[in-house]
Amino acid sequence: MENSYKVCLFIFLSLILSQSVYSQNIYYIGLGDSIYNHIPAHRGTVQWQYSEDNGSSWYDFSGLLSKQDNFGAKITCDLKIRAKVTEGTCSIYSDTTIVYTNLSDIDGNKYSFKKIGTQVWMTENLRTSHYSDGSVIPYITIKEEWSALKSDAYCYANDVKDSSVYYGYLYNGYAVKKNTICPKGWGVPTDTDWEQLSTYLIKNGYGFGGSGDDIAKSLSAVNLAAYTAVTWSNSDIEGAPGNNVKLNNSSGFNGLPVGYRDENGNYGGFGTYANWWANYLEVAGNLKSVAIYYDNPILPGFLTGTATPIFGSSIRCIKQ
Repeated sequence: MENSYKVCLFIFLSLILSQSVYSQNIYYIGLGDSIYNHIPAHRGTVQWQYSEDNGSSWYDFSGLLSKQDNFGAKITCDLKIRAKVTEGTCSIYSDTTIVYTNLSDIDGNKYSFKKIGTQVWMTENLRTSHYSDGSVIPYITIKEEWSALKSDAYCYANDVKDSSVYYGYLYNGYAVKKNTICPKGWGVPTDTDWEQLSTYLIKNGYGFGGSGDDIAKSLSAVNLAAYTAVTWSNSDIEGAPGNNVKLNNSSGFNGLPVGYRDENGNYGGFGTYANWWANYLEVAGNLKSVAIYYDNPILPGFLTGTATPIFGSSIRCIKQ
């Protein structure tokens, strides 16, 4: 009994002393991501477990640690994981860590996402026609109707429906103000969220050449075959998204130049301009936004640019 107690105490102390290891090294399962783990020194066997129902029931997935696609196919919700260390009749559990296996909006559209620093971002533009509470977002095509709007609306980027799976939709500022446009558990990033992303990229060498605040290129998508209809226009400016495009997207953010819809209902910026809303930060009735231009290595007007609520921009959601 005394030896068993000592073993349990040893395992328990090993886990306690290494709690930060779990929170830092167990990430999430998603497209292009895998699950990492570090177990402290121990004398027992380790079983990794997951729970889909807030910890009421736990299941073994030790054999699937390196097979995130298979694991993700079985699990379709956010869940918790933990380690169970056992020696003889003694078992000790680590703390739990939340992982994200799937991201879908209310229309059933699936999205990839990525952890950048301590934030988890969608790596695609939002393309839902409903709010998370099920209510409809009006679809407006006629430009005279768009320019007269005083309420929420969306449209296809550059009025191209067939490629909306790549481009996402453009939403006016009134839709952003509803605050229920992203999937549950996600939200339109605030100005603070955008600033945090920018600061992380600058401080961690994502500037062109590994230093500086010229991070626009790191956020911009590579011109892939799937996006042949929307490629960054060529630029002679070194470090700009449109220059040497194959070096884009080191952050994995995957920003596409799908343009905007202006206050008169006209489309613009397709191939040269990417723009996303910032949530709720208003200046004289206008909303803040973040922009990338094809010929500028810096994020121009980063959170100093504003647009009226009639303006149509893309939305990137962030995990709340």
